[in-house]
Amino acid sequence: MSSWEHIVATQIADGSVYPLSRFIDTELHEMDTMASLHQNAGLDMEKAISRYSRCRRKDPEMERREANEDVYVTRKKFHQMALHYYAKMNQLQYSHKIALLEPVLGLLVATRAHYNMGHDTLSVPKLEDFLSTVSVSAKSIHEDQMKERNETLELIDSIITQSQLMYYAQPPADIAALPPDTTLTTKSGYLNVQKKYMGVMSSWERQYVFVEGGNLMGVAKGEAVGSLLLEIDSSTVVHATDTDDRLHVFQVATSKKYITLQALNDRERDEWMLTIHNLGKDGGYIKDEKVVPPSLLSGVGQFFADKFHAASAAIGSTPPTPTLASSTATTTSTASTGATSSPPEVVAIPPDAPIMFDLLTSTEETLMLDMNR
Repeated sequence: MSSWEHIVATQIADGSVYPLSRFIDTELHEMDTMASLHQNAGLDMEKAISRYSRCRRKDPEMERREANEDVYVTRKKFHQMALHYYAKMNQLQYSHKIALLEPVLGLLVATRAHYNMGHDTLSVPKLEDFLSTVSVSAKSIHEDQMKERNETLELIDSIITQSQLMYYAQPPADIAALPPDTTLTTKSGYLNVQKKYMGVMSSWERQYVFVEGGNLMGVAKGEAVGSLLLEIDSSTVVHATDTDDRLHVFQVATSKKYITLQALNDRERDEWMLTIHNLGKDGGYIKDEKVVPPSLLSGVGQFFADKFHAASAAIGSTPPTPTLASSTATTTSTASTGATSSPPEVVAIPPDAPIMFDLLTSTEETLMLDMNR
């Protein structure tokens, strides 16, 4: 197709652009030059006549003869220039009639040749079949896209409807709230951590707090790794407090150190207190080594799963989301029978399958995944 465009560009340049440029350069520029020469000849003639008119009878015969010859020469020159100028103007009356017809004619001829070349090349059965196939495929993709868009919008509306409880920091009294989970041994989430300076001044900083290896860790904003907040052991004591007259505040203390934390609501505060208490009873570690401890994200996943179940129950439906206990039991049973069971079947992903994003993943889990990377 590039060769076709090159051919039609050459034909347009030869048949349309060149005649128009020739008319401008030859006819119009020459006409402008002759108009200037005609004007100068007229001025010279006027000067010669004025000089002859100033001659007196007392002037020598030679001067009057020279003035007369000067008038003769300038008049003849002006007359000749005027004749050529008028003749050129008469020719221009005919030239301007075809000055635009030739470029338009050349453009039409080049365009017609270009279209004929394309028609002869593209009017083949194989190309027509290809175009029809591509059109059907594009239409099908648009239909699938609209269907996927509508399904996604419905899913988003459903998620928003079932997540009303998650939008509150502290659920209102008229909404039934879930009781805290008393069996957790690991948990993670955002808490406000009280920082003290010089033992007198204090401030609150929002950190991502999690339990790992019997230690209470925290990741401040802008940091890439977590730092130790407190070592949980058998001497750990946790209780609610009203430090700085804030809501949902609790304090964790050991024989060496204490730290003050603030949750968003009562359920979060109670779950954190129960989790730390459960770890403190075991000296900060899980005694049963056969039980695989939940991952760092399990606490967050269970927390949002509980809220998702609560919201679903509020609207009269319960989604089949597995709980933390069932996931742990499944993991344990799978580990015990791993020697005899066959490896899981790998499902092949089609090469043209679109990339799908999980809309149910919480923002806190996404942030933690990015931090682990």
